[in-house]
Amino acid sequence: MVMDPDKVKALQNFPEPRNKKDLQSFFGFCNFYRKVSQNHSSLLHPLSHLIQKDTPWTFTAQNKIDFQKIKTAFSLQISLTHPNFNIPFCIQTDTSYIGLGAELFQIDKNGQRNTLSFASRSLCGAERNYTVTELELLGILFACQKFKIYILGYPINLYTDHKALTFLFSCKLKNSRLTRWTLALQEFDLKIYYCAGKDNPIDTLSRHPLGRDEQPPRDTPVILHYTLPPPIPPDIETLFKNISYEQQKDPKLVKITSLLKANPVPVWHDYYIIKNETLFIQKYKSEPQWSIYLPSHLVQQVVTFFHDYYAHIGPLKTAQALRNICYFPSFNKTVRLIVQACDICQKCKPKTTQIAGPMQSILSTKPLQKLLVDFYGPLPVGVFQFSYIFVVVDNFTRFIKLYPLRRANAKICIKKLTTDYFPNFGVPKNIVSDHGRQFVSKHWQTTLRKYNINVSHTSVYHPQSNPAERVMRELGRMFRTYCHQQHSTWPQYVPYIEWTLNNVRHESTHQTPSELFLNKSKYNPLVQCIQFPYNDPPLDYNKKLILAQDIQLSKAEARKKAQATRLNPTLFKVGDMVLVRTHKLSNLVEKKISKFFLLYDGPFKITNIKTTNAYEVAHPDDGTPKGTHNVIHLKPYIPPTQ
Repeated sequence: MVMDPDKVKALQNFPEPRNKKDLQSFFGFCNFYRKVSQNHSSLLHPLSHLIQKDTPWTFTAQNKIDFQKIKTAFSLQISLTHPNFNIPFCIQTDTSYIGLGAELFQIDKNGQRNTLSFASRSLCGAERNYTVTELELLGILFACQKFKIYILGYPINLYTDHKALTFLFSCKLKNSRLTRWTLALQEFDLKIYYCAGKDNPIDTLSRHPLGRDEQPPRDTPVILHYTLPPPIPPDIETLFKNISYEQQKDPKLVKITSLLKANPVPVWHDYYIIKNETLFIQKYKSEPQWSIYLPSHLVQQVVTFFHDYYAHIGPLKTAQALRNICYFPSFNKTVRLIVQACDICQKCKPKTTQIAGPMQSILSTKPLQKLLVDFYGPLPVGVFQFSYIFVVVDNFTRFIKLYPLRRANAKICIKKLTTDYFPNFGVPKNIVSDHGRQFVSKHWQTTLRKYNINVSHTSVYHPQSNPAERVMRELGRMFRTYCHQQHSTWPQYVPYIEWTLNNVRHESTHQTPSELFLNKSKYNPLVQCIQFPYNDPPLDYNKKLILAQDIQLSKAEARKKAQATRLNPTLFKVGDMVLVRTHKLSNLVEKKISKFFLLYDGPFKITNIKTTNAYEVAHPDDGTPKGTHNVIHLKPYIPPTQ
């Protein structure tokens, strides 16, 4: 069996492809004769990338050379014979990092090699990372599966130039991939022989792919990107084409024009000039540039246009862009007011100054007046499948309880409080938490109200208002100290860390938390070893509490005073319109990135002042609540100028 001479002639006369569709037609023509084409995949490989979906069409000089080589290779007459099932089949394989190649043939009684079929395919991305042995065995597996209809049930002599594979069925394999492929070959009556590369015609074509010795195509300069000013809208273009008509609508400009025409004083021409019935002004001697005297009724429209035209630049740059084009009275002030009132700029530009409200310390006057709760985690799963820590802090004494948990939900937290904390230490008056889903759940709030506990939350996206966050930082430092080598061992150190935090002096009270909360004396680890002299009797417990309260108040006032000197407090009142900082996340599925979201949402109206720094806001139209926000997440909204 040979190729049809008419088909060979048509292939030799195939025109050079002009686009992907032409090249796909050529590949289809070639694939019809892939069984009589030796190393078919390697032949077509140099051009195969051109038909990929996202590859732009460029047919270079090197591509033209490869195209001619393919046509030449197909013009060689290769004859195929029919199989003789009375003699063994032979398979010769070889691989390269481009593709797999195989030939099915038989040796007749005269020693003549009769080719039955060729097979080849390209390697996929992952297969290009295989080792040499894995690639060679993949070629054998590919050949056996390709020629299965001929060789199954008949003896097969397989020739490879990779000698290690001759021991495939006698050695102990430790590579799982090789083991799977070896098991897949068990259905064939296969004997593997070594054939040197110089005697392997498949190897010759595999190791010398077409175009290897050719020079790569020369670099072709292309335009990767370009810059282009945005087009001017038709209404603005029409406005400036008819600017002389618009100037006649402004009484002030009409008066100036009439005076210039009726009594042209020479000194006036240093500042004003009329050209094509349009009034120009030269306001700044340092910048001798004639600018259009803009009518007052067009100032808002023109400034807004140029602010938008130059990608919403700031007031100063907008004024500089306008200065050589047009002029109007109170130029800089007017531009600044218009730009500052831009709605989109207020929402997309961050604050440029550090602004915060006055410091408001969360103080208590006695133990169990206020508890602070939060979660620390998730952490590496440790003993008993623990992965979270439920942290409970007494706000006045800074006494801490740490509860390792498997899951962070409201039900487990309620159980820890009602079965351990409340029976052992007492029921608090108030519990403060963030807006975690566990702490805003109905179960959490209804259960605590049964104990007459007031439930409150900190401002959203403002962890600084929860003093428990300072404990979180200290927990991180201690766990790093103990668990930096094996992170999952953290549960075994929880009791030691809790004891340490409760038995060292706290700077806010000058007492240990255990002294104030449990009325225990300071722990001395050496008292069992050394007999210390008799000390003065400790202070009365109530005096300790009063002293701790005074110390907390004095330190809070000192912090507040220091903070007031660094920041400019921003205060709002009920009814003020504000913008609220957004915290949107990127979404890969929707092809959205957090960097491109507007920074602020609104405007909203302030409906209630919870503290000096926390404000409740709502939608100005329907009064829909929008949560409680700290002042650092709010920005005054400037309505558009009229």
